[in-house]
Amino acid sequence: MTATQSPATKIPLAVKMPFVTAEGKEFTDPEKLLDALGQQSGGYYLLGNNNCWHGGIHITDEKFAHHKNTHPVRCMMDGTVIAYRLNKNYPNQQWQAKSSSPSVDLKFSNGFCLIKHEYESPANLIDGENKGKTNKLTFYSLYMHLADYHTYSADSTSTEKKAFPGYWKSSIVGKSKERMKVYRTEHACKTRTTPHDALLNEQQTVTFDSDKVKWATIHGRKLKIALCKIDDAATFAHHSRLHEGWMIVDESQVSWKHAEPSEFDDIVKCHFPIKAGDPIGFMGIWESPFLAVGTDSTKTKYQMHVELFTVDDKTALDKFLNNDAKLLGGKKYLKVPQGSKLYSGDGHGEFVNPHPLLNAARDYVFEESNCPQVKDKAGTVFYNIKGIRIGKMASGPIDTAYVKLEDDVKLVTQYDWKDLGFTMLEENDTHSNGYIDPEKIPSPMFQSIFKLVDGIHNKGVGDGILTGQEIQDTLQQDHALRNDLYKIIACHPSEWHRTSQDNIKKLFEEIKAKNTEEEYKNAIQFEIDRFLKCEFASQIEGLTHQFWHFHPILSLKSLDCCQNWINKEQLKLIAPSISSSNCDLYIGSINELPKKFKLEKTISRAHILAQMLHESASFRCKKESIKSTNIPDYYPYIGRGALQVTYYDNYKAYGDFIGEIFVGSECNMAKLENDPHYINSAGWFWCEFKNLTQYSNADDFIMCTAIVNGGFNGFDDRLGFLNNSIRILGIEDEAIKNKKGKYVFSESEVFNKIKLAYGWGLWSDPHGNKIGKEKSLIDAKAGYQRFIELCDNGYVEYSPTLKKFYGKTFTQAKLFAEQRIKEL
Repeated sequence: MTATQSPATKIPLAVKMPFVTAEGKEFTDPEKLLDALGQQSGGYYLLGNNNCWHGGIHITDEKFAHHKNTHPVRCMMDGTVIAYRLNKNYPNQQWQAKSSSPSVDLKFSNGFCLIKHEYESPANLIDGENKGKTNKLTFYSLYMHLADYHTYSADSTSTEKKAFPGYWKSSIVGKSKERMKVYRTEHACKTRTTPHDALLNEQQTVTFDSDKVKWATIHGRKLKIALCKIDDAATFAHHSRLHEGWMIVDESQVSWKHAEPSEFDDIVKCHFPIKAGDPIGFMGIWESPFLAVGTDSTKTKYQMHVELFTVDDKTALDKFLNNDAKLLGGKKYLKVPQGSKLYSGDGHGEFVNPHPLLNAARDYVFEESNCPQVKDKAGTVFYNIKGIRIGKMASGPIDTAYVKLEDDVKLVTQYDWKDLGFTMLEENDTHSNGYIDPEKIPSPMFQSIFKLVDGIHNKGVGDGILTGQEIQDTLQQDHALRNDLYKIIACHPSEWHRTSQDNIKKLFEEIKAKNTEEEYKNAIQFEIDRFLKCEFASQIEGLTHQFWHFHPILSLKSLDCCQNWINKEQLKLIAPSISSSNCDLYIGSINELPKKFKLEKTISRAHILAQMLHESASFRCKKESIKSTNIPDYYPYIGRGALQVTYYDNYKAYGDFIGEIFVGSECNMAKLENDPHYINSAGWFWCEFKNLTQYSNADDFIMCTAIVNGGFNGFDDRLGFLNNSIRILGIEDEAIKNKKGKYVFSESEVFNKIKLAYGWGLWSDPHGNKIGKEKSLIDAKAGYQRFIELCDNGYVEYSPTLKKFYGKTFTQAKLFAEQRIKEL
């Protein structure tokens, strides 16, 4: 459960939602995803029709048709594929409603992918008995009812096959996207402590086997490596060449093209490294009898069953949920227990609890970042919380309540699962047949939930048997109850294990024996026969027939250690002059940037951080300094925020994006000077307004600087912050344009921009008056010459009198550049 290894050696597992929107984009709000799942007609977590346990969730083509053949479902967390089954063509199960009816073969999928995730939290860095300790748990994610191989073949509307999932056992042809270091041994490839044995050029062909791919931690990144056969026609950067060698084969650096898979319809056991976000597959078909009695018709749907579970023992799970390592970092939450006092402002800077009934009706947990903080006259911090219900009658909700840290109201972290409301529930009957008898479940909360669901259509009075409609209506109408249910971590028999299936089969055979309708008996037998063909768990080493099930979506938020891509200690090393108070103030919002904006690559995060640190003087500067003798024409919409958002139109554009008002009054404008808008406005500027992500992903520091600044003021300072970030975050392999701390003009997009090329010459010119960049005769001449080349390549100046070339007209700039080239 605990470990004493150095925290620097362990990379947190990346986490991704397994499902995407119809447009293929991330679900940035898990609540919207939960709503979409709850609008389907079945497949809900924990509760199934007729009182059956259901340890996973379903997606179907009711709400997720795009996962049928457009966007594959994705791996939810870094891990290792340990088993899968790929149907070459969907298997069939014969259905015959009654002896006088014709039989029909109905297709279904028993294809699956099982992934093992060795989760380990960051280490406790605080001196004391817990220093170095981590929270550990082994998770498994299951994706059942996957599309068959035929789905990936070209159809009538497309001449191209869909990309194969990487874990299918096959030979892979790879093509290097950049120069790749090749080593003779696996150890040398992993450790990188000795020089490479060969340097393969880009766009060269190699082949390797998918089942031989391995994980390696290289320069702080988890990457895939493999022993590759190198094409005889391949070229190398130097004289040394190899016909075979170990190299990185990660899809970020090598493109993959699969040959046809070599194994179908049987369980394939493997050890394939897979990243969060990698494709698992599409939903599989599921054809069924339309009604058990009275009709011979059938129905077709596409679906996938997804689970997240552990088979670690109860003691290990209890330690994990109780944050045994006593971690204080990570995402913060505000816990407001039932009965907590609620306050309101008196309009004079004080907060009062006006009535004994003004208290929380139930337990609540809020993300701290969503709770604006204000102080009373004494300096006590109050948190504004929204959507809370009050009093014993749970009236409300009200949106103007405040709480302070008192009694049991407290801040907790993503690692405090129990404080976040997660509870354990164990089915103690080892011979359980999957049927839920709420009276035998030792959990008052579960019994209360069951009763509320059962009685939703009859004023709280139920018949003891749950229906799909009752479950669906409850989950849609009562989100608080939904979250309570989804936070139950339940140990019950897995429907995929032979032992459990035998017990479930006995139950259904008893039901079948009590019924006299031939169609009903045949329907039950049909489901039993098909159900047994989906079994796999008893064939996987280490799996028992009892799993501890987690809700796959709700649990991912607490498992996502990568939501903190940088910690305070790293930030201080990158920017030594940053104050501890500013570090504490902004570290949360900095870590939220990748979630709120599309900053998927760590190198992109490093670039925006470097620019923010320079523009804000390591977060000391909240707004542009204005002298009374030199008021700009854009006043009062002066530069504010970590990237100095300026001008009325830009204030308004950010406000339109966020959904708040930042224009009109000093109070509105000043919001950009405070968290979270101080940092969020920089994310908007980078990703939405200027689309700088395309350049930061490509490690084009020169272009990023030019767009942020308009020129190259502070170039060297920005570069210093970036180089520190690359080193401290261990992302040297992502810094593909960084040459020993320098960036080359000719490799930047600036090289193709006429004004910026001229600017490169100006700021580099040893005799120029521009400051902030190291002077270089070579760089200056290169910039001026490239400017002249672009002028001669057909550039037309439409405003010959406009001085848009750093104080010069086009004609003046061209004459100046030509003169400087001669002088240099």
